[in-house]
Amino acid sequence: MNAGALDNAGSSRTPGVLDGPVIQLPDAAAVKRAVLDRLRRAITVGEMPPGARLLQTQLASALGVSRMPVRDAINDLVAEGLAVPAPGGGATVSSLTTDDMRDVYAVRAALEVFAIRGLASTISEDDLRRLRDVIVRSRTIIAQNEREELTALDKEFHWTLYRATGNRFLETALTPMWAQVDRIMYAILSMEDYGTVAWEEHAAIVDALEARDADAAAERMEQHLQRAAERLVHQAQ
Repeated sequence: MNAGALDNAGSSRTPGVLDGPVIQLPDAAAVKRAVLDRLRRAITVGEMPPGARLLQTQLASALGVSRMPVRDAINDLVAEGLAVPAPGGGATVSSLTTDDMRDVYAVRAALEVFAIRGLASTISEDDLRRLRDVIVRSRTIIAQNEREELTALDKEFHWTLYRATGNRFLETALTPMWAQVDRIMYAILSMEDYGTVAWEEHAAIVDALEARDADAAAERMEQHLQRAAERLVHQAQ
């Protein structure tokens, strides 16, 4: 078992997330959100690898903000599991083990299979069209070999399903977990695996929803997430 599957992830990633334009927004809440988004993305794409120190002064200077929104954003990253408190104060980017990956996908499967079983009888034609549109757009992104954009489309696909349920507690439960899901997929999945198999599975899920077949939809979602977990762990080892 690999004790730190993402310990070296991102060492060859293209830097630049923290080198973007300084954050200039009209209110404190917007600044905090922007800082959190920038730091979260830097961790996701590997610009800030596991073990990297999150230094408030340096990050505030790089982003063109005061230390307060950086401090608040770091606290949020710790709450999401993307960072851990460091001995002596501060925080570092967390590692992610293969056991963590399995656990994340086990929880996802429990929640998403439950959700999609009920959704088969209630999903609207508009939401079905949105799902099909995401699948169509994915084919272009696969051809362009754009991993980050494809990761974003995967999130859009699943979140379209969540929102279609109308269950706000489902969204609340899954929101913090997706910080880890994004990170896992970006760091581990190859375009060959992710660009073909996963999106064929997405299409099969939508086929079952269009047929209003709750059992098939639930079974295909469970298989999709189980296979995703297996692919992730295999490539991480």
